[in-house]
Amino acid sequence: MKLNSDDQTLAESKILLLYILSKVGKPISHNEFLELVSSIVDMNYFYFQQFLLDLLEDKFIIISNIFTIGISNNKI
Repeated sequence: MKLNSDDQTLAESKILLLYILSKVGKPISHNEFLELVSSIVDMNYFYFQQFLLDLLEDKFIIISNIFTIGISNNKI
């Protein structure tokens, strides 16, 4: 994946992360999530971390404890 300033590409990547989490249906660990995303799309660790941080800051996802990640109940 090549990161650029294309807002559509950035949005699609974040939506993909949310979609994957919604299909998992339960909280998963950071490493499990990274492995799952990496197996589906060519996304390196640094982009993954940035997208994850953006989604956390915008409260689309939550960290329920230090080891699990899940989708927030906030509505868009």
